[in-house]
Amino acid sequence: MTLPQRAQQAPRAPHGRVHPIAPAPGARAMNVAARARAMGVFAAAFALFSVSCGRRDGDVSGHPAAPTESTEATAHRESALATLRTAEYSRASAAVSDDLLADHDVAVRRAAARALARILDPRAVERLGAKLADEDDEVVAWTAYGIGEACPLGDTHTVRALAARLTSLEPSAETGRPGHPSAMPALLDALSRCGSTPAEATLRAWLEGAPEARSAAALSLARLAARQHHLDDASVVALLDAANASPPVHGALAAFGQLESIPDIAGKRLVQVAEHSIRDAGRERTFAISALLPSGGAGVELLAAVLTDEKLPPAPRTRAAATLGRMGKVAGPALGTAIEVLVPAGTVADARWLDVHFAPVLAALTSLDPPAAGATDALGRVSDLSLPDGAPPSVVRRLVALRCAAGAVLAGSATLSTRLVHCDPDPNGRAGALATLRVLDRGKLSGPRRKVWATYLGSPVPGVRRAALALLPRHLEAAPVVIELANALGAKEPGVVAQAARDLADAPRLAVAHADVAHTDVAAHTATDGAGTPATSAEPSRAIVDALAHAMDAERPPDQVETRIALASAAAGVGALSLKPRLERYCASDSPALRRAAESALRALGANGTSCDAPKTTPAASIAIPAFPTKPVTLVFATDAGRFAMTLDPSFAPAAVARITELARKGFYDGMPILRVSPGYIVQLGDSTGDGSGGAGLPPVPSEGTPVEFGAFAVGLALGGKDTGSSQLFVTASEEPPLFGDYPLLGSADPEWATVAEGDTILHVEVRDGTASHTN
Repeated sequence: MTLPQRAQQAPRAPHGRVHPIAPAPGARAMNVAARARAMGVFAAAFALFSVSCGRRDGDVSGHPAAPTESTEATAHRESALATLRTAEYSRASAAVSDDLLADHDVAVRRAAARALARILDPRAVERLGAKLADEDDEVVAWTAYGIGEACPLGDTHTVRALAARLTSLEPSAETGRPGHPSAMPALLDALSRCGSTPAEATLRAWLEGAPEARSAAALSLARLAARQHHLDDASVVALLDAANASPPVHGALAAFGQLESIPDIAGKRLVQVAEHSIRDAGRERTFAISALLPSGGAGVELLAAVLTDEKLPPAPRTRAAATLGRMGKVAGPALGTAIEVLVPAGTVADARWLDVHFAPVLAALTSLDPPAAGATDALGRVSDLSLPDGAPPSVVRRLVALRCAAGAVLAGSATLSTRLVHCDPDPNGRAGALATLRVLDRGKLSGPRRKVWATYLGSPVPGVRRAALALLPRHLEAAPVVIELANALGAKEPGVVAQAARDLADAPRLAVAHADVAHTDVAAHTATDGAGTPATSAEPSRAIVDALAHAMDAERPPDQVETRIALASAAAGVGALSLKPRLERYCASDSPALRRAAESALRALGANGTSCDAPKTTPAASIAIPAFPTKPVTLVFATDAGRFAMTLDPSFAPAAVARITELARKGFYDGMPILRVSPGYIVQLGDSTGDGSGGAGLPPVPSEGTPVEFGAFAVGLALGGKDTGSSQLFVTASEEPPLFGDYPLLGSADPEWATVAEGDTILHVEVRDGTASHTN
């Protein structure tokens, strides 16, 4: 499962279902052409806004029903909500009638808008256009959310309509109901999804609006920056002004952590503003630390000071280390010096030291590239950390992680380095294997180094084989690798199959059987002729095509959508025309994400007119929707590193909360290691295979995205595309604006989750809730 690009950056983010996790955020439900047609209808429908916005129909006070309503009204609402719920979860937009969209009961209109926003087929987008004129704040919020998800990039008509609706909002509508979607942030986020120059200008203008609008505009600019990695100079200046205001606009610095560069003069001012926010130690501190990324060398000293300040909590220090790592060579000396400060001579790495320093030091080590001039002594001290007899597994795990991270830096490109070879006492240990693969990545995979790499292709340790395969697109000199890739395509682990397929999609030359792959321009192979057919100069090996065919024919659990998507991309990448029938089968899938991948693959193979439309759905009335929880549920994870709790609230994602709760009750998570920890960003868990692509083997949970911010320690359901969620969860270590609306928001976790380490083992999950409180 995957998370947005921002969460995938250094030191490393959740991959597979969360890569918190990849793939890009906000998977769209339709292709661009279909979205454009639907949005054209929306623009026409919005013309009705000026004559309908003054009409008041139904209760807009924020309460679903008046206390004195009639029995008939109650019965009508319950019947309508049941119909809409079935329509939403069966993805049947035809069941959302115009009468329900215009119902006098605001609760019904809200449910109708939410259903269309989550279904988001062309008919749903067409119907949503009219609801942008609704008076109810929450109806407008859901409508804007759906319109933004479907907005073709650069669509000026939609931008104008969204901007007009923003200016018409009454002051009382800006905040909405606490804990519910609100029109103002949803409209601003929709503008960020459209991504045009006028959209950015509109967002910039709202930085000077009411306080609630200014923060929402700033966070939406951060999402825009995350998608395009660039903002106009005027936006950069406006955000710096907002961050320097008194009081500062919340989130004004968030966008800078998504940018690759800014003008030098802005960089100097950014350092000054960020330093003030870091010193204030408020909500803005995390944003301020990440904001220093595009400041270049100007921000390195400040980040190093944060990293080495032992008076600060581990979280901001860890974020500072990760940001330094993302800055590249300019930050290398500062990282080396910081490690010397953090691990002085005589350091005793006991449990107390680990509580304070483990996450920051590990983030610094994994961010440091060799040669680490000035840090050799400290790296040696870390790599030589002793493993006390009788120490708890959680302590040993952390010490081994530090030893191997330091050993990998000291080794440079030498795989036989003593400190690297002996960093993990387990000869088959995961930490040692992944460290060696990092070292292999620094040199050519040829000769003896290729033999070392090949040994990891047979590793039974979860994640190791996948990590070894992930090196191939950067190391074409390892070719020919037809046998290795064909074997990987036949693996039992879904992540291994998916990684082999991605290798072929990213570097199609790996499918060629002869050894001159390394000397051939890969880009030439991926070029297309005028008809869109891959223009290949070498045919893919029959062994690869056959392996892809077998992999596509293999019986897989219904939630292994990510693996099927990767296979579709591989089929197109290698130009395997014989796989068209299998792609056509994918084209008829119930999964929107897989249909989209199949459509793209078929077009790449020359079927330009292909459109993988949604299959005809079963009439909504005949689909049984299971009972969902109505009250919060607390899950207490007992691990070998301590107890960690989270509270799941079904208000926004009842299907996902029901799934996770059911799995926890059945012991699904018991004995499972924490899948991935990206220090300072994301904790990910819930993969039964341990390699990032596994689930519970059950039908995917329908996506329940909600236009609400992911704050610090929010809990989300990992996705690999629309309607692909299964069993994987993620916990945010800090506020993450790019996640807004793209993932189901399940609840909140205790701050202690920040101390979890990759590999910590879940012993048991206790479920605490009122099990009798369910509804149909």
